[in-house]
Amino acid sequence: MRALATVAAEGPRPYTNFQWYLTGARNTVYFAAFTPTLLARSSFRGMVEDVIGLAPQLNLRNDDRRQAHIDARPFDLEEIISFTELDSFAGFPDSVLSPNQDLFLDPRLPSFRAACFSLRNGANADGNRSFVLYRASHALMEGVDTAQVLRGRPSKHEAHPARQVARPLGRLATAIVATLAMPTNFAITAFHWRNNNDCSLRTIALSRRDLKRVATELGVQQRTVIFALVMNGFYHANKRRSLRPRFIGYSNLSPRRFDGDDDFVRLRMQVTTMRQRSSFAEYAEALDLKLAGAGRESLGLQMHYNAIFGFHRRLAKITPALYGKRFFGFAPYDFLLSLVPPHTPSGVFAGLALNDIYCGTHMAGVNCCVIVPQPDRISLNIYSPTRFVDRISDIESLLAAVGIAVVTPAGADSAAISPRSPAEA
Repeated sequence: MRALATVAAEGPRPYTNFQWYLTGARNTVYFAAFTPTLLARSSFRGMVEDVIGLAPQLNLRNDDRRQAHIDARPFDLEEIISFTELDSFAGFPDSVLSPNQDLFLDPRLPSFRAACFSLRNGANADGNRSFVLYRASHALMEGVDTAQVLRGRPSKHEAHPARQVARPLGRLATAIVATLAMPTNFAITAFHWRNNNDCSLRTIALSRRDLKRVATELGVQQRTVIFALVMNGFYHANKRRSLRPRFIGYSNLSPRRFDGDDDFVRLRMQVTTMRQRSSFAEYAEALDLKLAGAGRESLGLQMHYNAIFGFHRRLAKITPALYGKRFFGFAPYDFLLSLVPPHTPSGVFAGLALNDIYCGTHMAGVNCCVIVPQPDRISLNIYSPTRFVDRISDIESLLAAVGIAVVTPAGADSAAISPRSPAEA
């Protein structure tokens, strides 16, 4: 399964429409985890080779001029690997999950980096001795890819999978909407106020058992409880009693593919709106109904997105000056949420016993949260402008109020924070 980075390169792979947008936005993703295994540089290099073997798209670099991904091989694997010895994991994982713009700085190398941090003096109090971090362009990797690779399975992106044909009337409507949307996109580019530079990331791990109990008590999906906790804590906690409806974007996956679907990116965006409610229970119940209704509309919405990206991509070849940081630095949502597939190590990675797994994204100007299910916990990976970073503490306070334990990261060498009892909440 290993595809060493020294083999002969393949030909260019033109961007798909969604890849063009993600690359232009310099949207990046990461995977990180602790392990009780003491990794030396040589053993970590072997792990990186296994990862590339299962996800060979990690050999690619971006070429914006040609609007294509180019195979970066042959290259020296050591140029994309870093290895650091530490005395402790204090501050992990947040201290090393910084924005990943360095992925695009060297035009010779693939848009992928791997780092390992190992303790010099034995395991910490939680029994962990190493921490691994993988970073890549979002145009090459999605949450479903990291879940597959972690199970030791190949990450396959079929170029031309069997598709269901969309209805002609629907395709015509998509083309019309995409054409009309283009002027609006440029107007937003000229006037939007989003800050694309000063951003921060925080992670929170919460008890999966507590989450299931609260969802059962409220009579809603577990996904709904997580979305409600993030949105309510971020926009309605403490003195922030905003009455303005919040526009929420969130992703899902579908096994069915249609004409108009992206040839590489498998996620589909869904949208809904939510306004403040008098209690968290009412907010969660209303959001649960909204999510159920919005799920039925995800296909048509994603077809519109793909068509709009296609129009802009063709225009960008003629007038690239129109497509700078301001154009790609805007997303039409107050908040983006992504629930990725469960991440459970197996196959070639089973022996590493990876734990406390984190996956997230960096996209300038966007508030977002990537949610990673694991056997005993769920990690929230929240990214937002720094001026909003205090709101993440309000999410933790809301977790305690509803009775869900916040689990301290393994690097902090301490036990879970006990939540308030349901009666106290």
